[in-house]
Amino acid sequence: MSTLFDKDPKPYIWRNRQMVMNPAHFYSLPDNLLRQAQARELMEEIYSVPLDSQTVVADLLANENEDLAPYMFYEAVKSGHAEVKKAIVDSGKVGLGSGPGKGWDDSVRAHQERRAQEVFGFDEAERTAGLRDWLREFNGESNTLMFHAAVAGAKDIILRLLELGIVPSSETNLSLVPLHAACYNGHLDCAKLLVESGMNINCRDEFGGTALMRAAVGGRTEIVRWLLENNARPHFRESREGKYNALEYGAGKDVEIVKMLLEACGWSPTALMGAASFGKIENFELIANKAGLLAPESPEKDGSTPQQRHLNAEQWQAVIGALDRGGSGGNADIIRILLAFIPAKAVEKDDVREALEQSALRATSGNHAEVVKLLLDFRIAGGADKDIVQEQINELLLDAANTNALETVRLLLDNYGADVNYRDRRTQTNALYNAVVKNHAEMVEVLAKEYSADIHQGSGKFANGPTPLWLAIDRQYESATRALLACGGPVESVSMSLVEGETTRVYVSTERTYRAPVKLQTVMNPAWDDEHSTESFLCLEYPDGWPGGVRQRRPDAELKDDRELRVPEDGGFVVV
Repeated sequence: MSTLFDKDPKPYIWRNRQMVMNPAHFYSLPDNLLRQAQARELMEEIYSVPLDSQTVVADLLANENEDLAPYMFYEAVKSGHAEVKKAIVDSGKVGLGSGPGKGWDDSVRAHQERRAQEVFGFDEAERTAGLRDWLREFNGESNTLMFHAAVAGAKDIILRLLELGIVPSSETNLSLVPLHAACYNGHLDCAKLLVESGMNINCRDEFGGTALMRAAVGGRTEIVRWLLENNARPHFRESREGKYNALEYGAGKDVEIVKMLLEACGWSPTALMGAASFGKIENFELIANKAGLLAPESPEKDGSTPQQRHLNAEQWQAVIGALDRGGSGGNADIIRILLAFIPAKAVEKDDVREALEQSALRATSGNHAEVVKLLLDFRIAGGADKDIVQEQINELLLDAANTNALETVRLLLDNYGADVNYRDRRTQTNALYNAVVKNHAEMVEVLAKEYSADIHQGSGKFANGPTPLWLAIDRQYESATRALLACGGPVESVSMSLVEGETTRVYVSTERTYRAPVKLQTVMNPAWDDEHSTESFLCLEYPDGWPGGVRQRRPDAELKDDRELRVPEDGGFVVV
């Protein structure tokens, strides 16, 4: 494939706002013309199957015809079939860049790993020769091959490398420590072999991490047990990054790991946060009890509990930190325990308020609706400023739409009066826009159909700026585009040749001009095949006929809100 990309003219050009193989390559060699023709035949095969099967067939054909995949990609981009294009890209057979520069190191590493996997697949008779070939090809990278073998659990390869005189080392490349790879990936037999060969069981990686830390974060209970039995030091901390210890890494994993490490490492606020952030109630209770954070008793006359009034600084840090992180775990029982330590009068203290807000944001992102409700109700019951809380609720709606948190979106709109058309103060984007950004078609339908989100509302500085539909087309998101068209669009213009119930193929396009118009038409615009075209377009197939129902976007006078309008003047723009 590289032979196609290393010739003049430049290997890539823009089509439909997507970088693709330069079609000039098709004519540089006779074989390229043949590949183009073959790719077109494959694309016709893809388009001949039912719509809901096209992406599956595209992936299959791209994998079966790797040398044709870049040509298939070009044809899909050129014709505007976004979902088929995505399937071809996702097949991993399309190179979107080549040569030294950005991503080059990643490409080299990927090549080394592929070659290593080839060696691992050799039979007994070929394996030694294959290992020697790999070592000759990547001279000085023997530790890299040892690392890949440890990741894969290829004990026989590690043994063969040892027989060839390769000594496992944690000094050659601190980012590729074989013992850590074996422990993290759960290969106890490989870990034992490496230690028996002379590797220090407490050797450090580039972050100062140990095999015990990697086994803990990987949730490898039996390896943690074996390491501790063989003098691995649990009290070590990393020298960089978060400076975590083994317990803090394993706090969100198997409870047996926590039991083994808690006594040796001792509790810490970070360990409690870890258990809360993964929603591990049993782990959380073990660490909380070790910390002396017992379940709060009945309130005193001042509204506090004995625990609330007597927490030391470290315990308070642990409670606030765990509350902050606990939203991610989504465990309502953990959140209830933590909230019981917070006096109602402390709700608006800076550290408490920030923890409650961050926890609600994390819970929203994870679609943990019950936890979101607990946290919001706690703030409201504690007498927090209603306007501030409502602002937070509206901001949470934006995040919920972006993360496809459907249950949480309904909770915020139904129970807390979130404004479905609320715009972020900084970006001036709404929930519908945020759903489109991630191509969440179901979220688009919920917001637009169930809650009547304004599909006409522009995003950005100007009230008549781009609509969510414009964004969906510009981003080449077919699912979101279809959902918005089904909800009414809106569009700036519709071709007279578009017949409801009869037309089976439509093109939707965008322009980067006044009002960011979206157009519906039945034929491709020849200008779209120009490298310098700024328009985006999608080709949408409707086997049962175009369903209709789209609306024309409202005029500027009706779009005007607290933002300015953008209008054209002499080929440019003025603000009014």
